[in-house]
Amino acid sequence: MKTIWAPVVFLTGLAAGVLLDRGFTRDTPASLNGRTLTSAPPPASSMPPEAPTADVMSPSTAVRSPAATVSSAPAAVGMPAEPRAESPAAVDESAPVQPIDVGPAFRTQFAATKKQGFHDQTAELHAALERETRDDSWSYPLEADIQNSLVSDTSAGNFKAEHVECRSSICEIRLSATDPQQAKALQKWTEAIHTLTWSSQVNMTSMLTISDAGRSDTLVLLTRPQNPAQPR
Repeated sequence: MKTIWAPVVFLTGLAAGVLLDRGFTRDTPASLNGRTLTSAPPPASSMPPEAPTADVMSPSTAVRSPAATVSSAPAAVGMPAEPRAESPAAVDESAPVQPIDVGPAFRTQFAATKKQGFHDQTAELHAALERETRDDSWSYPLEADIQNSLVSDTSAGNFKAEHVECRSSICEIRLSATDPQQAKALQKWTEAIHTLTWSSQVNMTSMLTISDAGRSDTLVLLTRPQNPAQPR
């Protein structure tokens, strides 16, 4: 009887060993050609993604500068102004306006800078001039001197003097040229203003030139010194 059960016990133990070995093999990572095959990555977390790192910049508010702004007005070339201490006081909005025509080029330029909210000293001086009353003792002699200094060029057709207007503390000269040759003569005259006899009576506060389609327009703003030098 003992001899019969011995082979049965042996076979039963062998079968149990085989089953245990297969279960252990299923629990270990499979291999293929010597490389371990990892399991699929875990499901994506339901947590919200992390905030962007410093390499990702958030959009910022753009600030426009006059140099970068595209305007439909013709290109304007300005001249450095003298210290604002010599400029007239702020425009008196209550004073009546006596308009002075600056022509289409400057009207367009002034409207564009006003719309964009830019500081435009030339436009401000022009607006102040339109609200000034005349001081004939100062304005008439100065207007005559300026016009006399222009006669030679305007008579020769070098360029055109559109207007010369002085009031009580500001003078405005508007000149125009219709071709490159005239524009050259106009520039030569403006560059020589400081050598003219009447230039000692005023300060060069602003000069603006607009060139468009072969035409040049120049607006010169002169201001009366607050503390004029006494003649010796």
